[in-house]
Amino acid sequence: MTARIPKDPSPIKAGFVHGALSFTALSLVFASAGGLIHLTGDADAGSPNVEIALFDENGDVSPTLKTRLPSETVDREIIIAALDVNGAREQAQEPSLGVEYGQAASRNAATPRPSQPTASQQNQGIRINGKLVAPGQSLSQLDGATNTDTAGQSVTVDPTTPTTVAAVEAPKPRPNTPFERYSRPFENAEDKPTISLIVGGMGINWRHTQAAIDELPAEVTLSFAPGAKNLTTWVRRARADGHEVLIELPLEPYSYGRTRPHPQVLQSSASEDINRQRLDKLLRRVSGYAGVINYQGAKFATNEAASKMLLTTLDEIGLAFFEDGSLDDAVFSTIATDSGVTYAASETVIDALPEGDPIESKLMYLEAQARTNGRALGTAFAYPISIDMLKDWTSGLEAKGYVLAPASHYARQQKTPQTISVQTSGQPLQPAP
Repeated sequence: MTARIPKDPSPIKAGFVHGALSFTALSLVFASAGGLIHLTGDADAGSPNVEIALFDENGDVSPTLKTRLPSETVDREIIIAALDVNGAREQAQEPSLGVEYGQAASRNAATPRPSQPTASQQNQGIRINGKLVAPGQSLSQLDGATNTDTAGQSVTVDPTTPTTVAAVEAPKPRPNTPFERYSRPFENAEDKPTISLIVGGMGINWRHTQAAIDELPAEVTLSFAPGAKNLTTWVRRARADGHEVLIELPLEPYSYGRTRPHPQVLQSSASEDINRQRLDKLLRRVSGYAGVINYQGAKFATNEAASKMLLTTLDEIGLAFFEDGSLDDAVFSTIATDSGVTYAASETVIDALPEGDPIESKLMYLEAQARTNGRALGTAFAYPISIDMLKDWTSGLEAKGYVLAPASHYARQQKTPQTISVQTSGQPLQPAP
């Protein structure tokens, strides 16, 4: 009978066995700990939390806006008062196609409030550019009406009297619209050439977005992507730092199908109802913006019916429309004149080629345009190189004789006073009997 010699266990096999047992034991420990935390832990402490206090708890102290002009104090208070301190959405009294801007914004006690109209005034309506607009009417509905004087009566002109030239004032801004409420205040007492900038793509990359808000002058307008995470927080941060804000509207490009800018992209082939529903969803995401700017849209911009629907709707809401300067054969400019919407088109995309020399050439082009026309508007994207170069370039504009202005100022300047010939004898016009 042979004797069996005991053998030592294989070290490799023992290592695997012990490793598996250790892994199983650790898994049970971690699972037990996770279940205990899930049952007894604080849900609010489950992730990193950053709290930003725009105001003191008593609500009396407002954050300071970056400013270039000391006379902006009151207007800056109005801007800050429009911020939603409690995190709820503002509910302003804007006309819209169902767009909800949230609860009424709290205002400082120093902010003047308009007096309530009397019953007789409410029955008579209000006068806009000399026209009596009844409650429920819009100024565009009175386009076919005859001219009226201050008494609301039609005016007759004698064709035999000499001809003189009379200046017609530019359209007065409509009060209490998003454009008027959220535009950054601006003054140019010395009437220097102005340069306006819109930096887009905000909210996509948080580092670039924070850098643009912190490092660029407050006069630079920032446009935010509608699909950005924490969009409301970003808009509040930008406005608390003094920046004017726009929202980007995704419009159909020729490459649509291969690429999709956004789930709610406006399409030239979609029905008007569908585009209105998509526009409504885009505008509902946040409040506090003065206007919108296109994102792509080379195909959409050539469709007259779709473009007219968009600009007419924006005019009804009271938002401005900015064209970023990347579109060819766009019909926005022609339709904007007929619809009455506040409109402006960028003269160049500064960083279409995001490299130092091309960007510098585009900035020199903006300076030349401002010197020739008195104003210029350019757009850029939130590339790190663009932010760095714009930061250095804007710091030297004042020494060159230019003034950096928000984009809203450029849009207002598009509606300049006109001069027309009027048959008059130099006597006051008499109302017709």
